[in-house]
Amino acid sequence: MLRKLIGSLVVLFLISIGTIVSAESNQLFEVPIIKQSDQWKVELGEARYGDNIARPQKGVNEMYSLKIINIGKENLKNVKIDFYRGDPNSMTKYGLHTPSERQAVFKKGMDFSFSNLPISLKATELEVVISWQDDPSTHADGKVVKGREYKQTFTFTCK
Repeated sequence: MLRKLIGSLVVLFLISIGTIVSAESNQLFEVPIIKQSDQWKVELGEARYGDNIARPQKGVNEMYSLKIINIGKENLKNVKIDFYRGDPNSMTKYGLHTPSERQAVFKKGMDFSFSNLPISLKATELEVVISWQDDPSTHADGKVVKGREYKQTFTFTCK
């Protein structure tokens, strides 16, 4: 009788562990993930939920948080952030909803934070593209020219 009880408990324990492992394997990314350059730090993490915030749709997408921090030069101009997801067997990357306005001046230490970024379960990767400009310059003849444009791409590959 004791042997059956212990055997049943062991089987129940193994089933519960298997359920936890399979539930975690639905995550596209093992978060947190931090990628960094001399100018930017990009942190992909677990979604943060609050009132009136979208939740993931089972079998459709997962939610993640994303934080982008200026860790380099001061006063970057016209900063724009775009997100794209790659799908299997597709050369095209699909744009994800992002703020459409450019940040006029983005100082060192400032950040963009997204508490819940939905990513399709079909996705093979998440690409974060950050573009910005230097300060305008003035030529010897007095003509003012817009600052040089820059772009960096950070790619997070699904597991």
